[in-house]
Amino acid sequence: MGRDRSQRHSEVPLPDVHDAPIAPLDRLAVRVPEAAQLLSISRAAVYRLLGSGEIEAAKSGQKTMVIVASLKAFIERSRVHVNSARP
Repeated sequence: MGRDRSQRHSEVPLPDVHDAPIAPLDRLAVRVPEAAQLLSISRAAVYRLLGSGEIEAAKSGQKTMVIVASLKAFIERSRVHVNSARP
């Protein structure tokens, strides 16, 4: 009963979640400029994809957050197979 807290628990402290930056593709959502950079397209093109329903977003106040999973799904749907042998 007289033991202090450090003696009762021998757990290793958890790292601070703010210690290391999270890579964009590991996050749930990114801002429109970052989505444009990830897809190598313009911000206007991202907004066109959002308008057409090709990718999804969530609103947080004034911010439009593009759902990273929808970016990945868009890339998978847009994937083309290029014949490596050219004539």
